[in-house]
Amino acid sequence: MRSRHLVGAVLLLALESSAWIYNTIGLVLPFPPNLFVTPSTISFATYAVNDYSNYRARYPQAGASDLNRSIAAKNVFVNSLRNAILAKYPLTQVSHPINLENGGVTYWNYTSKNSDNSDFVMFAGHGDVGKVVLSDTWASKYDKSFGGKTKWVMMNSCLTLKPDGPSMSPWFNGVHAVLGFHSIEWESIKRRCFLCSGHYRSEDKYEYFAKAFVTEDKPIWDAYLTAIFFTDWVNLDLDEAPAMMFIYGRDRYNFLNDFSKEKYSSTYNGPPPVYDPLNNQVVKYYIEYGTPSY
Repeated sequence: MRSRHLVGAVLLLALESSAWIYNTIGLVLPFPPNLFVTPSTISFATYAVNDYSNYRARYPQAGASDLNRSIAAKNVFVNSLRNAILAKYPLTQVSHPINLENGGVTYWNYTSKNSDNSDFVMFAGHGDVGKVVLSDTWASKYDKSFGGKTKWVMMNSCLTLKPDGPSMSPWFNGVHAVLGFHSIEWESIKRRCFLCSGHYRSEDKYEYFAKAFVTEDKPIWDAYLTAIFFTDWVNLDLDEAPAMMFIYGRDRYNFLNDFSKEKYSSTYNGPPPVYDPLNNQVVKYYIEYGTPSY
């Protein structure tokens, strides 16, 4: 993530798929009574870094600057989703058991399996191609997979989703989709107008996302594109390439699932869709708004 503005308009859609390594699909479990449900419980695991002084001390050549809005982005992400969920589904039990910031976002804490107990996982901070930059070092696709209860991952970081989908298959140990950026992502704040007191902020994208995904019940990819388009592109003039990697293929009951079209109201409730090239693939979509930096 960096801080600046750019201008332009170009649209691109990319679909990539192949195979890398897999866990076999295993025995067919008893068919669940409801294969698609509205979640009755939702939990969050979040990791946000503004202060990179520890990282710079360890890697002085890296030059990872401090960020201004990673923790704000995490807070808006969690609060907006919580508010949208409880407004529409007031009986939902919502929790946030893992909420680590700055020096707490260590390699040990990030790569632990504790986040497998959370539906949403978010990282906010610096990134690189296929990596996230933690407070003390970096982590790649080989250091952490997403599975267990985890359904959706948000990467609020530069270039983390730049690789093709198949090469990131080690991430997919049950997670439905990972959202983030194929390009540099900018953090920004801009006054709404010369005489206005309010501001547009890059973290506002997550308020739009919560409204689109939960309140309006849009498919997750459509919800994410709506959020990036209106907040980062229209309001802040930021040139970026939002991206999503997701599982596409058949589950243990031979149903064909396209997790780019998953809606919050009808969340997949079957066995975790572990990557298995005999039955599914990791697909990547991205769209370029303007002329993104790479």
